[in-house]
Amino acid sequence: MKRFFCFVLMLTVLFCGTASGFVGFAQSGQASADTVYARGGTPIAIVSERIDYAYKVETEYINPFSVPGYVSNYTCGITAGGVIVGHYDRIYEELIPNHNGRVLLGRWFYGTQGAEVNAMFSSLYTMMSATPQGVTMTGYLNGVTSYVASRGRNMTFTSVMTPTINTAQYRTALESGQLLSVFLDGFAIVSLSDLNTYASHDTVRFQISDGAHIMAAYGYLEIKYFNSSNVNFRTDTYLHIKTGFTMPTHALVSLNRFCTVDDIFISHIS
Repeated sequence: MKRFFCFVLMLTVLFCGTASGFVGFAQSGQASADTVYARGGTPIAIVSERIDYAYKVETEYINPFSVPGYVSNYTCGITAGGVIVGHYDRIYEELIPNHNGRVLLGRWFYGTQGAEVNAMFSSLYTMMSATPQGVTMTGYLNGVTSYVASRGRNMTFTSVMTPTINTAQYRTALESGQLLSVFLDGFAIVSLSDLNTYASHDTVRFQISDGAHIMAAYGYLEIKYFNSSNVNFRTDTYLHIKTGFTMPTHALVSLNRFCTVDDIFISHIS
């Protein structure tokens, strides 16, 4: 959906907290074959910004089924792969045997996490060749593919880095009901309550971490800011994600500020 807002222009950036070694805008393609994605690295800063503008245009899509709220005792790759499998179990019930969701008052609810989901996480840990320190990108992709194959289905992963992020490609995939596996090495989370619109400006609060992390994405948000001369002076690009953290569990992750995007893969099960 697209939303239009008209206000007065002024841009003010306020930095709260301190950090060293992070960059203001995104980088890409930094992963090596042995990069280990752990549980989200180390928080290094909170950056709060105020953006004043003449008007803005928002484009957003959120998968109506989101992803299940599963948590695992393993590292982030196991959690991300597991919630993707759980999402598709809504269609292919054999992916997690004896584990079913339900529709209540017209809304889909995933099944409660129990022994069946925990067994799926345990299988993913083994199939990803994971360690207590985390998983590699290759291990993650091979592990989820192997798990889905063991349940009689086919998983394919398609990178959207060509070599930079192909925005149109991942938007089309999300809008068609597919999910994304997002690999970041340094990243910025924005809680849904930390992106706010006021009478003449937006405020956004980035929670910045240093370290490699994997997240499952089920939607996107783009905000284009314009000045009084109709110049698009800033564009903020986010994905709606399952963070893999206790708090917040669902949030936005920036794709073009305070982050390094190693790769993004479209997942498809048939």
